[in-house]
Amino acid sequence: MQEKVLIVDDEAPIRLAVRKALEKENMCVTEAADGMGALELLSRYKYHLLILDVMMKDVSGYEVLQKMRSKGDNTPVMMLSGKSEEMDQVYSHNNQKEQLYCAVWGESIVDDNTITVYVKRIRNKIEDDPKNPKYLKTIRGIGYILEKDF
Repeated sequence: MQEKVLIVDDEAPIRLAVRKALEKENMCVTEAADGMGALELLSRYKYHLLILDVMMKDVSGYEVLQKMRSKGDNTPVMMLSGKSEEMDQVYSHNNQKEQLYCAVWGESIVDDNTITVYVKRIRNKIEDDPKNPKYLKTIRGIGYILEKDF
């Protein structure tokens, strides 16, 4: 069975880089350029993984994630951020969003090995030294950040 991944990012170069890495692993990749497009696709199709940009203009990654979970969609989610300042905003959101974010990352990474496997595969494709990543970095207790400068 081919794994289906939805990449949501408002920057085409990021979508392209992630898509190419995943397609080399024979994954079926769909892209959305914004949160509204992601919500439309999520209402029509099922995915094995959602790679979701944190900050987008129309509907943020947090809002997409919140709407998914409120509809009972427990698809594993990997949040992307192009800037460290955006990750700081994780802590500035209200309690409901912080709890949602922590619950998704805490449960997904600890209880479901799927995201860890995807991260390893992506790192093997894009990193010179996957054990010392420069592009797809781990933020302990939070998740991952994909650096833009390839």
